[in-house]
Amino acid sequence: MPVQVRARVTHGRKLASMSRVDDVASISMIEGVEFVQGSLNLVSNTPVWLDAGSAIYKSGAQLFWRASLEGTPVILNRWVGGCPVHVFEVFAAVRLRDVLGLEDGDAVNLEIPDEIVSRSDASLLGRLLWQLFWRYRTRQIYHDGGYLTFVRSRAMSRYTWRTMQSG
Repeated sequence: MPVQVRARVTHGRKLASMSRVDDVASISMIEGVEFVQGSLNLVSNTPVWLDAGSAIYKSGAQLFWRASLEGTPVILNRWVGGCPVHVFEVFAAVRLRDVLGLEDGDAVNLEIPDEIVSRSDASLLGRLLWQLFWRYRTRQIYHDGGYLTFVRSRAMSRYTWRTMQSG
C-alpha cells in the first residue's frame, strides 16, 4: 500500500533545469521514456524519510526514487544532507504544471511506494526535531535563505541533520 502524502506546489530556485541535465538523461534511459528538463517542487506538511538504499539512481549527493503524482508516474529527487524530509523535487515525462493545470499553492496527492519509506530514519527524536524546526516553516526551504542558513549552521546542524535526507 503506497504512502499517501498531501503536498503543495511551490516555485523552486530554477536549479534543476541547469544542474540535473545529465541526471534527467540517465533517468530517461533507466525508465525508457524521455523526461522533460526541469522539475516540480512540492512541500508537504508532514515529514517522509526515504530509504537511500532503495533509490533507483544515485549521482553524487542526489538520490532518485519512483513514485506517482495524481496517478502520473514520476521520479522523486532529494539531495543528501541538506534536503528537509518534507521537500520533494519531482521529475516526469510530461510538464506536470501543464498536464495537471498546477499553480503555486495547489494541493496534490503524492503516492510513495511503502518499500522506499525509511521507518528507521523516522525515529521519535527525528520526528520531534522536525516538528521543532520545520512544522510551521515548511516552505522556508525555498523562501527564506536566512532560515536555511540557520538550520544548516554548525550549532544547529547537530540537531537538524535528523530532519534531512540521509544518504
